[in-house]
Amino acid sequence: MPKLLADAAAANNGEAPTSSPDRMPNVDPITNYYDPAVHTVMRIDGGWANVMETRGGRLRVALDAQSAQGALRGTVFEVQDEEGAVLRSADAALATLYVNDQLIDGRWVRLDSAPAEGSAEAVLSAAVDADRTLAAPAYERVGDQEVDLIGVVLEDDVRADLDSSTLVRGDSWLFVARVRTRARPPAKRQRGRVTESSVKVSPPNLLRTDRAGPTDLRERVPSLRPLDAATIALIGLGGVGAPSAVEFAKAGAGRLRMIESDALSTGNGARWPLGFLSAGHPKLVALASHLKQNWPYTDIELLPCRLGQPREGDDSIGEGDAAPSDLDTLDKWLDGAALIYDATADRGVNYFLSELAKDRGIPYVVVSATEGGFGGMVARFDPRPETACWTCLMHHFEAGTLTPPPRDQNAATANTWPAGCIDPTFTGAGFDIAAIALAGVRLACATMCAGTDGSYPAATWDYARYEFRTADLALPGVTEAFTIEPHPDCQPCANRRSS
Repeated sequence: MPKLLADAAAANNGEAPTSSPDRMPNVDPITNYYDPAVHTVMRIDGGWANVMETRGGRLRVALDAQSAQGALRGTVFEVQDEEGAVLRSADAALATLYVNDQLIDGRWVRLDSAPAEGSAEAVLSAAVDADRTLAAPAYERVGDQEVDLIGVVLEDDVRADLDSSTLVRGDSWLFVARVRTRARPPAKRQRGRVTESSVKVSPPNLLRTDRAGPTDLRERVPSLRPLDAATIALIGLGGVGAPSAVEFAKAGAGRLRMIESDALSTGNGARWPLGFLSAGHPKLVALASHLKQNWPYTDIELLPCRLGQPREGDDSIGEGDAAPSDLDTLDKWLDGAALIYDATADRGVNYFLSELAKDRGIPYVVVSATEGGFGGMVARFDPRPETACWTCLMHHFEAGTLTPPPRDQNAATANTWPAGCIDPTFTGAGFDIAAIALAGVRLACATMCAGTDGSYPAATWDYARYEFRTADLALPGVTEAFTIEPHPDCQPCANRRSS
């Protein structure tokens, strides 16, 4: 390690290596050669510019709930100078992620060269050499422990510019923590003060640094940048809708506004993103928590509602306390929506939302899987009045001009009635059902990105049918795609043309 660091510093007399357009530079961050403690992480926003010429200052850090191993994990919320002025701050979306967790103060210092060894002790020693005030720990209480957190900033290889084939250098961070643990007092208190022997000071730990800002999550999918400002109105969080919500968050959607009314059961875990420990929670709440913890830059809005459910009168509820009507809920759901994503697999809801989408001028995507997991369908409807609608597709199915997806025709295997459920449910493997979710999200993202240069390519089809298996044969995932033309027998379309 010392030789490696010395060689890196001496390479090209300290200058960045030259490159040519047909050869990318060697990007070799020195900070990658330091050995962090297992399970630790300290997240920074990789989109931060360098902290200028500031030599040091304070940190404001939000800690995750501690893992079973007791590893220190957290996110840098603020980088301040020595006077407390904020130089850089984390995205505001993270505030809700850490609302019940602990904030601690730390310190940071800039180094002119990398520590000569990759150990926590070497990093701490270099930090103290740069700022002697860091020699004395400034402990902060973290559960049963006290932690002194120090950040170290140094110039390092950051990336290669793919357009110019040049090396980009900038600030990189290392974090080291000193930890001490005070023994719990005995059940029967002893007279006198706690002695030094009851305090355990652990060797310093080097923490893994992770770039975790909004741009860090989204730079691997640059073609989906138009989604940053998109609001997706999603309804139905079953075996297709819930995986779809996860994929939209991965894709970097700006906001997911979701409607659902059911609670999660353990059996749902066969084709749902969450399982055993989430049973009993409302699907909306369980999925929202999962999304917020893992993709915090997507805003999540929840609308618990079952469309069309009768409301019984209740004289004890005042007029101002009445539950919102379905129309009020739908108005809120569709406010500013870039797309409606319908995963209800309910033909009545499909028809209603298709017409509502036309009326509001919003693209509409509908997804569903079939009994037995034999197949499924994805369809998109343009909001312009002269284009086809959901009812047109049903007419095409009936006329045979388009073919519906295959389904298990055997009543004994197509559906099941789980114990304790008031309704039967269709059978089907999670990996088959999830394929429909992936196809639906692909079509939805292509629709929302259409017309933006350099973004995800447009889809020239409106309806795709998928076939995954038969009763006796597993298939490689057969797909057929078609455009949907307005059907001459479609009454809703006739009404729009005459209005």
